[in-house]
Amino acid sequence: MDITRSDFQYLEEELNAILVERAFQARSLKLMTMHELGLAVLTSPLYEGNRAALLRDLAHVLPIGRTEFYACIQFAEQHPDLEAFMSAHADKRLSWAQVKRSLLPANPAPRMPIDRRAAAGFSKAAIGTVWTERDHAHIKELLGYE
Repeated sequence: MDITRSDFQYLEEELNAILVERAFQARSLKLMTMHELGLAVLTSPLYEGNRAALLRDLAHVLPIGRTEFYACIQFAEQHPDLEAFMSAHADKRLSWAQVKRSLLPANPAPRMPIDRRAAAGFSKAAIGTVWTERDHAHIKELLGYE
């Protein structure tokens, strides 16, 4: 079978349409996922307690960071009706990165400084050794947790 230029162009257009549509669906799914995560945290009774500790602990056990959780929560707070948000931005191909940039402050709060003298006891030689509960408690104390 000989492939004509028009047959090739038709297939190329069909494949490109599939790629564009699936990319749009992937971006939409990501937005829905992040919104759902934010709502789940917001509506959890655990969120009423120590929020920073909760998000820190969640970030340790889930494949999502604290900053990402904060963005999810802000997204759900600022846009509780996801369908309305998606409809309002239907003509735009919004990505999660674009939504985050619009939600997060331009100048986040500075990180808490670390006491270098206290941290000096943790040498490079200690890296890779077993992390004990005592080590964990010491770091939490240094960083001002609990």
